[in-house]
Amino acid sequence: MKQSRLYFKSYGFRKVSRSLQTGLLAVVATGIAIFLPFAPAQAEQQNTIRIGDDYDFIRMDQDAVWQDCRKLCREDDRCAAWTFVKKRKIKKRDVQLNLGGLKLELGKSRYKIINPQCRLKYATGEAHRNNCCVSGVKKIARHDHDHGHGRERREWRCVRYAEAAIEQYNQNLRQRCGLKGRHWHNNFNRHYNFCMDVRRARLRAVREERADELDECRVRMRRVRVRCNRYARAAVRDFEENKRLHCGFGESRFWGNSKIWHGDEVRHFQWCAKVKPARLERRAEHRAEDLSECRIEARKCDDFANRAVRHQRLNKRWRCGYEGPRWNASRHYHHERCMQMSDWRRKRDLRIRRKRIQACRHKH
Repeated sequence: MKQSRLYFKSYGFRKVSRSLQTGLLAVVATGIAIFLPFAPAQAEQQNTIRIGDDYDFIRMDQDAVWQDCRKLCREDDRCAAWTFVKKRKIKKRDVQLNLGGLKLELGKSRYKIINPQCRLKYATGEAHRNNCCVSGVKKIARHDHDHGHGRERREWRCVRYAEAAIEQYNQNLRQRCGLKGRHWHNNFNRHYNFCMDVRRARLRAVREERADELDECRVRMRRVRVRCNRYARAAVRDFEENKRLHCGFGESRFWGNSKIWHGDEVRHFQWCAKVKPARLERRAEHRAEDLSECRIEARKCDDFANRAVRHQRLNKRWRCGYEGPRWNASRHYHHERCMQMSDWRRKRDLRIRRKRIQACRHKH
């Protein structure tokens, strides 16, 4: 059997047998296994800030460094990540005047030193590049302490309770439930301290109460979606009919409310979701009454447009030479013009055309 060879030309080795090759690989693997546990699980992130999820805000001494903030996070079971805000120097003037948007700074310049800050977070948050800060995630991941004893077990249980309570509050915001009360907030410390002060039965009752309110909200929001989708589609259909009949609703602040008459289905839906069903019915009835009156006017304008077109044909046939807005061969034009006129103006317009046509006929 032909023995395989390994060549290391760059180091001057000629040939290495398979057995020696296997031995070298074993030594390298052992070295990696020995030194791997000593590698940091996750190094600090220079020039990085983590946004949100703060549960504690600590003002530190001027000579503090980011390692101090990391140490505070490691010693706290609640902490999952940290952000160290570096020391800053702010330039200030003795007197600042604001004259109609024009800012004037008078006096000598002074510098104010803002001490470093350490922000401890119950979740990892969202990382962004920023020269102001140093951030990091806890190297030792938080694990389940349910098998521990005493205060350690209770602290970890309260960390999980606070995180679950904040997640329920965020669901409340996402679903636009509008739930409010003592236990609906996103303050991690308040949830944590409440958990530490009461018994497990009370915690379970509060958690289940929030869950029931969210379930009721989901059912209510499903009904709202069905109702508001129906309302928004009907509102858009009414607006399209308004345009087809040239009613002019929504085009002028004197003729139809632009908040009621528009073709944006999303706006109709959003308004519907904020009001009670009784108000929806009143607005739908208001729109139906306006359209009903417009249909009556549209039937009148159909007759008006037909007569106007007939008069224009006679004007051309007898070469009367009449010109202007009243003398147009487009039925659509006369119908739209009629919808913008009052009854007495329509009658007057019709009477003027009829008299002129009769006068032109007598000449011929």
